[in-house]
Amino acid sequence: MRGTVSSVPAILAMAALAAAALVAASCGDEFKPGTAPPGSSVGGAGAAGSSSGGDGGAGAGGSGGAAPCGGDCAGATPYCDETKMECVACLDHPQCSDAAAAKCDDGSCVACDDSAQCAGITDASICELGACVECTADDDSACGGSETCDLLASECVDVAAGSVENCEACSNDAQCESGHRCVAMDFEGSAHGHYCLELPAPTCDRPFLVGINKPSLNGEAATDYCGIEEDLATCEAVLALVGGWFCTGTEGMCSALDGGTEIAVPGAICEPVGLGGDSCTYACAQANQCLAGSPGNTCGDDGTPPMWCGG
Repeated sequence: MRGTVSSVPAILAMAALAAAALVAASCGDEFKPGTAPPGSSVGGAGAAGSSSGGDGGAGAGGSGGAAPCGGDCAGATPYCDETKMECVACLDHPQCSDAAAAKCDDGSCVACDDSAQCAGITDASICELGACVECTADDDSACGGSETCDLLASECVDVAAGSVENCEACSNDAQCESGHRCVAMDFEGSAHGHYCLELPAPTCDRPFLVGINKPSLNGEAATDYCGIEEDLATCEAVLALVGGWFCTGTEGMCSALDGGTEIAVPGAICEPVGLGGDSCTYACAQANQCLAGSPGNTCGDDGTPPMWCGG
């Protein structure tokens, strides 16, 4: 029996080792702090959270559609129309500085249709035919002292009323001496400015015996004026002969002084007048188109056209 008893401790020892092995195997699946248990979805939730951050990035991109007046308005459209939130050229008439576009219309500067719209234009307070001007035939109140209104430029000029004589250039009836008006003239079929011409009283005197029937610059109805033959001569050339101007042979060039500097005189020709030397004169068709007194009272030539006064 001694042999049987001695084997019991060995059997118990083997049982203890088997139990320890089982415990160790079960501990391999044990949850450890700081780690996800087997089958847990916590880590996946973390990934989903990062995708919601991406949505935030998409919202920030929407700030690119800012309104035009959110920045500074400049250049041709320096003002902000806060109703439309648009940059415009103007908000009111005084902000339009071009005389030809003085009216503010829906943010744009356009032609005026009322003098009140000319507030932003210096020295041009009258609206005339879509533009702001200084004076007109009906309103020359801006012109003071010895000034009159130049109706061709619609501005005041230093030309006194009644100071412009017969056949001299003008830009307003009021500038002409008594009994004269400012009338458009031609030369050789083309427009050649405006000149003070005499109304017949009751007839005309040489060399102004050719009737010119036209309205005046200020709008007086067309009537007869004492004029010259516009196909042959100009007022400048007639006055050069009246004044005894000199020339040295170049057509259209004359000087008030013998040997003086010559200037251009439209329509003038350089020919001997009477028994004198070359002088500035003008072409004629008959003697009554020439001066009343000698030596410029004849109309002739040297055998080669044209004929001229004094020839």
